[in-house]
Amino acid sequence: MADFTARAIRETFIGLLDEKPLASITVKDIVTKCGINRNTFYYHYDNIPSLLEDIVERDAEKIMTSRRNHNSLADCLEDAIGFAMEHRNAVRNIYSSVSRSVFEQSLWRVCEYVVSSYVSIADERQRLTPDKRNIVIKYLKAVLFGLVSLWLESGLDENILSQLHTIASVKEGDLEKMIEKSVLS
Repeated sequence: MADFTARAIRETFIGLLDEKPLASITVKDIVTKCGINRNTFYYHYDNIPSLLEDIVERDAEKIMTSRRNHNSLADCLEDAIGFAMEHRNAVRNIYSSVSRSVFEQSLWRVCEYVVSSYVSIADERQRLTPDKRNIVIKYLKAVLFGLVSLWLESGLDENILSQLHTIASVKEGDLEKMIEKSVLS
């Protein structure tokens, strides 16, 4: 029952985030819409920021346990923006709030995970040394985080998203070239 209630709280909160800014959502709004009492909310969460952190962390974990193969930077981009595509208004409201850092920290972890998966597939023969592998992952993680951040800064603009997919397509094959150059140097 506790998991059901916590899930209902999370879903209610996301629904409210889709409707209005984070700063204007209160615990009272959540419990009223969810049909629970305040004590039940506080049994599961200390406050709204802890609820937000739980939601963002759960989404990051879901992406990281999906076991999806990341064969391209475009695949990485799709996974990194998955939650945002489902809940555009909620993400806009989180991203424009003081809790933006919670979202960015999880995005950073997701970017690292999906890029690591991508590098593992591209370097299946393990030609990179661990140090060079880490450098390549750091670089691509920063690229992916930057691309997603550009899209978020644009207010999740469809045109920017299309441009990011074009960039990902243009960069196709870059990782293989980086691996080859790293092996030779």
